[in-house]
Amino acid sequence: MIRFPLTLLLIFCLLLIFSLKSDFAAAAPFNLIIIKSRDITPYNEAVAGFMEALNQNGYKEGKDLHCVYYSMDTQKDIDIISEIKAKTPDLLLTLGSEAAKFISAEIKDIPGVFSMVLFPVENKIVKNMESPGNNFSGASMNIPVEIQFRMIKKVIPGAKNIGVMYDPDKSSRLIEEAKKAALQTNIELVALEVHSAKDVPGQFRNLIRQIDVLWTIADNTVLSRESMKFILSQTLEKKIPCFGISKPMVVAGALLALDCDFHDIGRQSGEIACKILEGAKPGKLPVSVSRNQRLILNLKTAKWLGLQIAEDILKNASEVIK
Repeated sequence: MIRFPLTLLLIFCLLLIFSLKSDFAAAAPFNLIIIKSRDITPYNEAVAGFMEALNQNGYKEGKDLHCVYYSMDTQKDIDIISEIKAKTPDLLLTLGSEAAKFISAEIKDIPGVFSMVLFPVENKIVKNMESPGNNFSGASMNIPVEIQFRMIKKVIPGAKNIGVMYDPDKSSRLIEEAKKAALQTNIELVALEVHSAKDVPGQFRNLIRQIDVLWTIADNTVLSRESMKFILSQTLEKKIPCFGISKPMVVAGALLALDCDFHDIGRQSGEIACKILEGAKPGKLPVSVSRNQRLILNLKTAKWLGLQIAEDILKNASEVIK
């Protein structure tokens, strides 16, 4: 009878175990369901970033991941919740606030990651940013206020009094963050409350007399299609620079905006997903904020306002509207 040394026998057993584990992993990939609020380019860019992060961590679609895609705008006739429960995936990914709110409210027993969401706490997707406390975490589109204020000071060095209108029922947490950021950036923040859309014109007229820059936030009590037209026309008429919430607002006449890098927001959610696939609990993983921003400038507005934008800022801007 051939006798194997004990050490060789142990090595052989370990190699056999690892081989079996590898074969099992190949035969049983993780099941991932992706739900988009709408089928639009920014969400598709985020999905690409998400998959890139997973691929770089060894999870490849078709090999280690089996993916099923849904879009809430094009598949309205499908009961997505029933589909999710029937498929019992290992992980959920949602794109956009609508999908995140809907899925997180209905599914409590499957780990989830959201992406491309503004204000996940205010939208009641998570309890707080540091410790979500449920089965979801993710990558928000929130751009820290201090970054926004520092960009205002960089583009408009003389800016001192920055004004904002907000609905306290929706944006009080953001305004508290803004007050702290104002102290850090040597800015005087003038914040006026509005409680309905009809309050906007009157409060705006009160505000514009006290400020040299208007800062807008994603508060739908303040910003509607009609109020945005009013605000932009008035800031241009009074020659008050406006910090917009997005590229379309800059195109319409705001001086500048900081936009998220959608691909990188997806990457951030993918990095969180990798931690969950490795055993981390979503409720204990902090929600991330935007780490890469795109500066968008309107040179026509700058000329109208009589502002000279520094050459280095123009070179580093992601987009300049001339």
